[in-house]
Amino acid sequence: MKTNPMYSDKKRKIISDYNSSFKYYDKRYKEIQLKKYARFFKKLKIQKNILDAGCGTGLLLEYIFRVQRRFNYLFAKFRYVGVDISLNMLKKFHLKLKALGNPRFVNLVLADIENIPFREDVFDEIFTITVFQNLDDIERGLDNLISVGKEKFDIIISILKKAPDVKHFDRLVKSKLEKYDFDYTHSLEDNIIWGPIIKKEN
Repeated sequence: MKTNPMYSDKKRKIISDYNSSFKYYDKRYKEIQLKKYARFFKKLKIQKNILDAGCGTGLLLEYIFRVQRRFNYLFAKFRYVGVDISLNMLKKFHLKLKALGNPRFVNLVLADIENIPFREDVFDEIFTITVFQNLDDIERGLDNLISVGKEKFDIIISILKKAPDVKHFDRLVKSKLEKYDFDYTHSLEDNIIWGPIIKKEN
């Protein structure tokens, strides 16, 4: 599978790795990811329009179904958009959706967070879990996500603690969040940050 020639070597390798590992991704990472979701979902209320940036095989949506247990409400009120750079991960996610009857409130998009294909002021809540260490330009990625959030929206981000840019990332997030929870005392592999965004005027 060819990748965009404009992508860096780092990003092309990431795409290749995920396109190769999609078959066993859930078996290898599901429990790890579910523990991360459990940390921040205690304080969250699911909002109407959600962006899952770096959705992979759909583990976050599966978790939302599990914790909500109010499927009629979700179908009526909830809109979920999953974005990922790996086509094979999205194909696996799509198979899960087929098993659920292809819910109309779910849309999957093949895209890059650093070049996100949405208009501004769309989403009430944005998740991006264990993604930012894969970006070439973390500030561009964060600014893109902020741009597609509504005037007031919540963002939930995590980054691997071992990522080379983790300190720079933490500083960037702190400069753009109004108030936030910063969860770094746990035994998980990520730093988790969540809170409301300040939309600064140009």
